[in-house]
Amino acid sequence: MNNLKDHYQKHEGKSSDKWDIYLSTYDDFLQQQKSSVSSILEIGVQNGGSLEIWSKYFPSVEKLIGCDINPKCKDLDFQHPGIKVVIGDSSTLKTKNEITSLSSSFDLIIDDGSHMSSDIIKSFLLYFPLVEEGGIYIIEDLHASYWREFEGGLLYPYSSMAYLKKLADVPNKEHWGITLSESEYLSPFYDFYDCKNFDAVNYSQIHSVTFVNSLCIIKKKAAAENALGVRNLAGNLFDVYSNHKDTAGLTINVPSQNKHIWSRLKKSPEFEWADLMLKQPDAGDENISLSDALQRADKINVERFNSLQNDLLAKDKLILQLTNRNEALLNSTSWRITKPLRALMTKIRGK
Repeated sequence: MNNLKDHYQKHEGKSSDKWDIYLSTYDDFLQQQKSSVSSILEIGVQNGGSLEIWSKYFPSVEKLIGCDINPKCKDLDFQHPGIKVVIGDSSTLKTKNEITSLSSSFDLIIDDGSHMSSDIIKSFLLYFPLVEEGGIYIIEDLHASYWREFEGGLLYPYSSMAYLKKLADVPNKEHWGITLSESEYLSPFYDFYDCKNFDAVNYSQIHSVTFVNSLCIIKKKAAAENALGVRNLAGNLFDVYSNHKDTAGLTINVPSQNKHIWSRLKKSPEFEWADLMLKQPDAGDENISLSDALQRADKINVERFNSLQNDLLAKDKLILQLTNRNEALLNSTSWRITKPLRALMTKIRGK
């Protein structure tokens, strides 16, 4: 059996389910390295069938680590000696440490876990550094990133798809034209999901970010293999355009974008929009427009201004009352009668 679909159709062991397009996509990306894959991590075990199938699909696999939060998965029994199951939340350092105690690196990592956006982002930060150069990191079931129940939404700026779309900018880092690190660029996600301390990713090793229906495939290569490199020039006839005839062997000249407003914004517009939306008391309303949100924000700001103004008026009133009391005291008969005594006491203290 050469392709993955054959394995699924003929498999009779523990159950596993994969969408049709996954099977063909895996073949496209993994066929050439089937014989070289020796270590795999799969987040999300369920009934264990995929672990059995991977053990047959990859003939040279020695370590096949599964991770699942369901303690029942610990009771799964496998014939392949390299299959081990770790029980725990994959998006925590504790579980990562348990996984790395079984294998320090992997040729292939598949995230088929909770599908929650926060878990997908945290898991990428934790486990992509464990991928060997030439290896692949795959995230499944990204259709969930369009659903509120999984911390998603088509235009939700903090969904896993929104993160991965921005991750696709990373292989083009050398063309940004500004002084901004990849971590800084992606930091709104890390701040929002409180996982900045997980970030140990060497972003220069991200070779490609590929999207297929509900899948994201991230290839890892040595940093030197991910640069644009030098310009190759073939042929010696320049009848139409000749300005490039002396460019062979040159690297790209990136113009500075430091004065370009769309490159130097402190925060991407969608995050500003998210901040505005999240401050609204009824932010979950359907079909809200930006103008609606701005009107609501204006209303809230007016209410806050009026509240502050009322506080100031109350304080001004209190100050006036105290001032009047002070003046009444200074003009009182007792204050005038005791004036010589106060003067004498001041003179005595001064000696």
